[in-house]
Amino acid sequence: RRADTWLDYVGIAELGHRHFAAFASGCPAPWVQDVFDAIEHVLTVGDDAAQNLVVVGLFETVQNDAYRTIPTDDRYETRLGPNSQKAWADLIEGWTGQGIRTLSTWRTKPKP
Repeated sequence: RRADTWLDYVGIAELGHRHFAAFASGCPAPWVQDVFDAIEHVLTVGDDAAQNLVVVGLFETVQNDAYRTIPTDDRYETRLGPNSQKAWADLIEGWTGQGIRTLSTWRTKPKP
């Protein structure tokens, strides 16, 4: 393992912020869809380290950004491929509790 692996997470988190902001603003640039395609590719054929980087580094960043915005930005979830949607939902459920698998359900979960 490289000593600077943590920098990978910083970089992918920055990509997550930028990707979500571009997507939420309706940016028509082809790279926005390319990122969705790359996410699905990694979660389909990537090794454990690459998949973890996407889920922990990118998805956690995007979910935090999306959670704080208006609910219409939940459409990000609908653009994910099947493996990406499963990993996305598993991450939400892991943080928020069984049966909470979407941003909208997360937002409506009773607060303690």
